[in-house]
Amino acid sequence: MDLRKYRELAEKGGEMGEAIEELLAEIEQLQKAKMPKLLNATETCDVLEISIKNLSHARKTKFFPEPFTQIGTRPFWLESEIYDYRAIKQGVKKEDGDG
Repeated sequence: MDLRKYRELAEKGGEMGEAIEELLAEIEQLQKAKMPKLLNATETCDVLEISIKNLSHARKTKFFPEPFTQIGTRPFWLESEIYDYRAIKQGVKKEDGDG
């Protein structure tokens, strides 16, 4: 059944209709919500300008974010956290170069 059919049922009223209406409102709100952008290992390496072979080493370094989620054995990171990490990493390199 699609949402239109549920909307028709909700319009019939009653306690069940009210419950369906509440659920429909929640579904519509969730449909409008934006999922954060996730990066797979290859995309993460592209942002950090490292090879896929060096990713496991980078993951062991200080401040490297934990994966947001994992599908099977494949990690996915929040894009914003990878860019934050890159900024921290670049800041450390600049400080090292200043001395």
